Amino acid sequence: MLKYLRAFVLVGAVSQASCAGRLAEWAVDLERWRSNLEEKRTRVGEFEVAYLEGGHGPHALLIHGFGGDKEHWTRFARQLTDRYHVIAVDLPGFGESSRLEGLSYGPKEQADRIELFRMALGLEKMHVVGNSMGGMVAGVYTDQYQDRVLSLTLIDSGGIRSPEPSELSRELAQGRNPLVVETREDMDKLLAFNFYKQPFIPGLVVTKLYEASVPHREWNRRVFKEIHGKGTVVEEALPRIRVPILVMWGDKDRVIHVSATQTVQKIKPEAEIKILKDCGHAPMIERVDESSQIFMDFVDRRFPAPQ
Repeated sequence: MLKYLRAFVLVGAVSQASCAGRLAEWAVDLERWRSNLEEKRTRVGEFEVAYLEGGHGPHALLIHGFGGDKEHWTRFARQLTDRYHVIAVDLPGFGESSRLEGLSYGPKEQADRIELFRMALGLEKMHVVGNSMGGMVAGVYTDQYQDRVLSLTLIDSGGIRSPEPSELSRELAQGRNPLVVETREDMDKLLAFNFYKQPFIPGLVVTKLYEASVPHREWNRRVFKEIHGKGTVVEEALPRIRVPILVMWGDKDRVIHVSATQTVQKIKPEAEIKILKDCGHAPMIERVDESSQIFMDFVDRRFPAPQ
């Protein structure tokens, strides 16, 4: 009864709010509440790190991609929190975590910060899941801290070469980077670039995303240049990784071409590869039910519950 009352009050507050920014904040709060997630913060070295946490069971750490944040996992986590203790982190340099000048934000440095984050939260072994740049961090983390990882899930991951170039790589060759937003129109284009069938996102929320992104565009350019130069870190780590690996990819990904899965298959033939038809770069947003079920089925097969 309390859940329904809280939802009623929350929706009522949204309907009465006059500020577009406040409406967007209420929408985010509602998504978190529906997913049984609570926002928290902790110290990781010099950084203050924001994260979402909820649920009970084996630990599942979710790591977002470039320009993203912990909210990218909210609906995916909704499917998991009945069975898993879910943590969705804002990587240092992104979201609501600290941005500190003069430091590296490459996958190795971020992997070391993830280990400090794990220690700060007192977590033991985790299922580690990463999308895009988050896949680079997840792959490097698994390689460096293998005894802390139960399984690795790579979703449209960076750090793996694709035999066929992506649309993003062709844009970059022309001096354009569609992942860095300059105008409100660019934000609409960015969403279209990342999704094949874009899920409904209220216009107020898109505007809020744009307003949050623009102050950091020069920062994002610098960080993108740094991580783009690490284009094979996961590929190089794969032969050393011993934990079970799941690879998910949208077949219409314009950011990292789906042919990267062929590279994984050659290096790690025992990895499970799932290609989602008519899906873009972020299956955990675009195809929430399917991607979360693939993850849970994978874990159930590899880590069956004791009878």
